[in-house]
Parts: sequence; structure tokens; C-alpha cells
Amino acid sequence: RELDILGCEATLSRRARELQAILELPDGRQEPLLSIGAYRPGVPVNLTFRKPRRIGMGSRLVSHAIFDNTAMNPFSPDSKSVTLAASGDDLIPKLRCWYRTAAAN
Repeated sequence: RELDILGCEATLSRRARELQAILELPDGRQEPLLSIGAYRPGVPVNLTFRKPRRIGMGSRLVSHAIFDNTAMNPFSPDSKSVTLAASGDDLIPKLRCWYRTAAAN
């Protein structure tokens, strides 16, 4: 069954710099769904698509985040304050998409 993606919300960690989400279609093609550059930590990005993106069975949504833990990132914590036992949840990008079942044509 086909789905219509209506929009997405992305929240990244303070170490994140950008996020890309790509639709992998059953025939092997890849289509960009969204790209967020110059991310501001703690500020969710909410996107509602003007026209819903229809995807078919067998499609996958894949997201890629780029992290910057250098001194050039003003939001990155001081490396002395980060321990190896720190929660991994801080590194996990969160991408939620809203969808509906596509109407039959």
C-alpha cells in the first residue's frame, strides 16, 4: 500500500551540524526528502510539505547526520566534560515523519 508523507520533524544533538533524509525507492533510485544544514541545537525543525510525497511499498527512509565535535562548533561540549560512559542518546538524530495511507486512485 502507498503512503503520503505529509511532513517531518528533526531534532539533533548539540554536536550535530546537518541532517539529510533520503527515500530509497524499490527500483533502487534515491530521492532527497529533506536536507537541514546549519542546525541549531535544541531547536526542532518542523517541515510540512506543500505537496505530500507519495511512496510505495518497499521504500525506505534513510537519514544521515554529520557531527562536529571540534572546537569550531560553539555548541559542542568541552571534550574534558564528556566521558566514555556518556549516554549515547545524545548522539542519536531524531527524525519523525507524519504520513497517511494514500487514497486509492
